[in-house]
Amino acid sequence: MPDRDFDWLANELCLDFHNTATWDDDGGALNERLDAFDALASWCVASGMIGDDALAELTADPDAILQQAYDLRAVIHDVFAAIARGDVPDPTHLAELNDFLASVVVRIEAEPGEVPVLASGAVGALSGLLAPIVWSAASLLVSPFRDKVGICANPECNRLFVDLSRRGNRNWC
Repeated sequence: MPDRDFDWLANELCLDFHNTATWDDDGGALNERLDAFDALASWCVASGMIGDDALAELTADPDAILQQAYDLRAVIHDVFAAIARGDVPDPTHLAELNDFLASVVVRIEAEPGEVPVLASGAVGALSGLLAPIVWSAASLLVSPFRDKVGICANPECNRLFVDLSRRGNRNWC
C-alpha cells in the first residue's frame, strides 16, 4: 500500500476525513486525496482505525466502499460546514447522517485488566471501514465541541477543524 502524507490537524476523526478533499462553495469535493480505494485504505490505516491485517480480510466491493466514503464525506461536509458558519444544518443532511448512523453498532470492548473502550462496527450495507468515522461525526454533533467547529478562512480551502485554541480564534491556512 502506498505511503501517503495525510493531515491530522482537525482534532476530530470525522473532520480529518472531511479534509481529505477541499471543497467549493457548492459543497463539491475538489483536490481529491482519496482517488482510489487504496488511498482510502491507506488513510484508514494511518488514522489507526484499522490494521493492515484486518484490511486484508475485507471482502466487499472496493468501488462500493469508496462511493460510500464519498457519500459519507459529503454529508459530513454539509452538516459541519453549516455549523462552522453558525447555521443550523439542513434537516435533510441530518437525516442522511442518521441513515449512516443507523448502520453503526457501538459496543464496549473490555480486556481483563484494561480500561474498557468504545468500539464501532457496521451492519447491513455500510462498510465496517467507515463505521468509526460515522460514530465520530455523530459524537461530535452532540458534544459541546460542536460549537467549536471552525472552517478555514481561505475560500480555496474550506477545511474544517475543532478549534481548541485558548482564544477560540484558530485559522487554518
